[in-house]
Amino acid sequence: MEETKENIKCSYTELIPLHKLVEHPKNPNKHPDEQIKRLSEIIDYQGMRSPIVVSLLSGFITKGHGRLAALKRLGWENAPIDYQEYIDEAQEYADIVADNAISSWADLDLSIINQDFLDLGPDLDIEMLGIKDFVIEPIEMGLPDLGDGSDPDIQQVTFTISNEQKDILDEAMDKAKKELDCSDGINENKNGNTLGAIMRHYVS
Repeated sequence: MEETKENIKCSYTELIPLHKLVEHPKNPNKHPDEQIKRLSEIIDYQGMRSPIVVSLLSGFITKGHGRLAALKRLGWENAPIDYQEYIDEAQEYADIVADNAISSWADLDLSIINQDFLDLGPDLDIEMLGIKDFVIEPIEMGLPDLGDGSDPDIQQVTFTISNEQKDILDEAMDKAKKELDCSDGINENKNGNTLGAIMRHYVS
């Protein structure tokens, strides 16, 4: 993605050339190449959704060292910048560390993301979630709750397809959701209803 004003999705104070931005010499947060590569891909997809923060006390970056590296990788010339005031060097340093450290306290519920991915379908690229080594679990792929198996109107169907066939399936389901009536009074599973709509389309 080339740098344009349309690619900057965040509010900011001003645009600054990348070569004028100075990384904080005491920044303890290290960014491996693999992370910067993925971050640059996310920015390429999303645009810049968070500005780089520069301290009015020292003139150094306090938030956004990784984003700066990603923008350099993408070949941008300028970055959106916001400025923040700090009482002293200690407060500035604490903000640098906490910006990354506090996020590590959170627990990411991958089972919820797994289901959301299935509901959103091909519009959601796994790589753009920024989760390292995330894999969709086959057992979670949109199967209905069969309870004790006594419901005669619901059944589970599984089948094996190639990667190329999966791409075609994703495209077909995305198109069906936009063009066909995918409602069903019995099945509450969105993917199941979409497949049903495709089947009805070809047998009607």
